[in-house]
Amino acid sequence: PFRIAAAELTKKITDSLQKINPAVSKKLGYTEAELMAVPVFTFIHESDRESTAAKRARLLDNQPLLNFQNRYCTKNGDILWLEWTSIYFPEKEIVFAIAKDITVHKQKEWELQENYKRFRQLAVHFKNDIEKDRKQFASDLHEDLGQLATAVKTEIDWLSSMEQELPPQLQNHLQSLTKTTKLLVNNIRKISYAISPGD
Repeated sequence: PFRIAAAELTKKITDSLQKINPAVSKKLGYTEAELMAVPVFTFIHESDRESTAAKRARLLDNQPLLNFQNRYCTKNGDILWLEWTSIYFPEKEIVFAIAKDITVHKQKEWELQENYKRFRQLAVHFKNDIEKDRKQFASDLHEDLGQLATAVKTEIDWLSSMEQELPPQLQNHLQSLTKTTKLLVNNIRKISYAISPGD
């Protein structure tokens, strides 16, 4: 565990470590002397210094620090994610702090987020492709099939204009065919609109 001089903590973030567990040196790659020679904030990732200072200030107001996460920089330049549990002992003016290395967990969390982002991008891409294909299909249905059906209807309408000259049996078939063709054209329009109502 880290053991930090609380009297220094009350002033600013530039406090130094007072006593450390050997595991700290091993994790961060610094010797004990190197860790104690400079302010603690030296090892904290630049982006986490402000939030760490705010949490430490609350700690000194007798608010225990539980599961606080921040990043530390190792001597070789790696970034470690640490999760802290810290308690302030005002009578001794010390902070007793235990840190757990959660770097692997954070990396998996980051990978999961990245995979989710990629999945979302692929989903949007596929959705756009499907939408494009749907609109194309609706257009083809309306333009090509609809025009063919309209052409058939036009021919039937022309035959209908000479209906009186046709035998009665053919007149009945022509009337039935006319109704069926109108129904076909209307249904094609309905289907086309249902597939792509905006087109």
